[in-house]
Amino acid sequence: MAHSGATGGNFYKIYLAHSGADGFGKPEPFPLTDNKTLTECSLGPVSFSADGKEMFYTEVKSTRKNHFINQAKIYSCEKKGNGWSDAVAFPYNSDSYSVMDPVLSADGRTLYFSSDMPGGYGGCDLYACQRMQNGNWSQPKNLGDEVNTPGNEAFPYIRSDGVLFFSSDRHFNFGGLDIFSASYVNGKWTNVQNLGPDVNSSTDDFGICFNRNNRSGYFTSNRKGGAGLDDIYSFIYIGDYRPLKGKVLFSYDTNDPVPDVAVRLVNDSGATLATANTDSRGKFRFENLEPDKRYYVEVNENDPRFTGKKKFYLTDSTGRVVAVSLNNGKMGKFVFSALPPDLTTMPQMNASDNNINISGNLLAGDSAKPMPGAQVSLM
Repeated sequence: MAHSGATGGNFYKIYLAHSGADGFGKPEPFPLTDNKTLTECSLGPVSFSADGKEMFYTEVKSTRKNHFINQAKIYSCEKKGNGWSDAVAFPYNSDSYSVMDPVLSADGRTLYFSSDMPGGYGGCDLYACQRMQNGNWSQPKNLGDEVNTPGNEAFPYIRSDGVLFFSSDRHFNFGGLDIFSASYVNGKWTNVQNLGPDVNSSTDDFGICFNRNNRSGYFTSNRKGGAGLDDIYSFIYIGDYRPLKGKVLFSYDTNDPVPDVAVRLVNDSGATLATANTDSRGKFRFENLEPDKRYYVEVNENDPRFTGKKKFYLTDSTGRVVAVSLNNGKMGKFVFSALPPDLTTMPQMNASDNNINISGNLLAGDSAKPMPGAQVSLM
């Protein structure tokens, strides 16, 4: 952070700290031209392409004019030797609204960002632009009303496996900005989940990013107990989206596989979530599934290799062999029981369960102080 002698205000700058066996070294200014020459200007957040050769960042200048509002704008530059090229303005920057918090997908084809441009659902919404073959960016597309709210959504981050993370002050939260995740299903961003009290606090939590292992990373928070205003925190993700896997067999013999047969993953409502073909050993695998859900695997029984057979066989995720009857043209179906929940969700209960007991502790604030005498309603 730099201090302005002219206005007395503080401005954010971009810094770099090298990691080592003993942690991070002393931060040093990032070798970016704007970082050096623009004194009364805030820079950041910043994101990089997967190969580290392209950089996107937010810039907010401090122009002092009557009736003029300084809007956040996005700029990009490319790695040039030991330095970086001159900044290139994002084509959808505007003096009428802010465009900020850019993050590039792992394949470099989609840029996600936050903006209060007209036509959104509330304050700041999340948008995406596609990089076209000529290198230009497509028109911004709003990520939809399951992600965006009448409040503010900002600080998007797209993990390498395609899971979207962002901060919001309107979705169910613990106070201020909380960090959420969302998944892309059937052409729509959905399944918005709060990351829970292990990450979020009663103050502002934002700017999450992951290391390459997708299980550890960093985020920013102004929660109590920090060294300053906005502090950087590290985390290790101990929850797990377990893959759903199995094997298709002609018989009860696990060495009798059905290779290259179509397998479909279906949810409770019958919607197709994913498709795959078995490998040479009859194995299939579906990744990044929501926890605490029930899934159905359907095998294409119209495959001519099943002609004259009354049933085929499947192994579930534990290797247990089960028989599945053919249904005269209706794809054979096998139920995979609910996957274990991860740290982002509360366990879901089946409405058919009998004698369910619910208990818990009601705690307040970051200090988790008990709240005696509080009324709790079951709905």
